[in-house]
Amino acid sequence: MLSSNPLPCVIFSSEKDQSIYSYSINGKALEQITTNSQHITSPLVIKDANSIEHLVYGTEKGELFLRKLPFLEYVRKWDVALNCPVLTTLVSKDKKYMFCGCSDGEFSVLTDPSSSIQPPLAKQSDESDDKDHGKE
Repeated sequence: MLSSNPLPCVIFSSEKDQSIYSYSINGKALEQITTNSQHITSPLVIKDANSIEHLVYGTEKGELFLRKLPFLEYVRKWDVALNCPVLTTLVSKDKKYMFCGCSDGEFSVLTDPSSSIQPPLAKQSDESDDKDHGKE
């Protein structure tokens, strides 16, 4: 897999030593992590709201991981199925939802509650001004 932001890198996984490797495009090893999983399934590189890229991947244990690139920093883990492999992961076009399908037929829709839509600050101040005028 390839990533370009914040630092261009190449991502490899190895079943033999159950690891994920991150290298710069010049071949310098940036990071290596052990996954404790024989298979990495459906890896995706996705961008967050700040255009920073993350690696999303599933395992044969029904886990879904999110790691910040290029140094594979752990961000989050979801247990989406009980000991059933994750078969596929997809991200919605608006990047608000992640979909995950597992071998047991389980289909999960994941979202980040902290990214819920908040009203703009200007609108909030207008509403408070209206309330203040109504009290006078």
